[in-house]
Amino acid sequence: MSRIFSFAILVAALAITGCSSSDSTNILEDADQAAIDAYDAQAAENEKMLNGYEGVEK
Repeated sequence: MSRIFSFAILVAALAITGCSSSDSTNILEDADQAAIDAYDAQAAENEKMLNGYEGVEK
């Protein structure tokens, strides 16, 4: 029983410390304009390909 209790405390401690990070991350923060333009172009191409997509027929 003490092993289960110890494991539960360990999991709770890891969950609290893992979720308490206040630092936000932004993958485009350090990107140059060419990388941003390439990302936007890929997003537009994906949207164009998915236009009218209604899912897989069963």
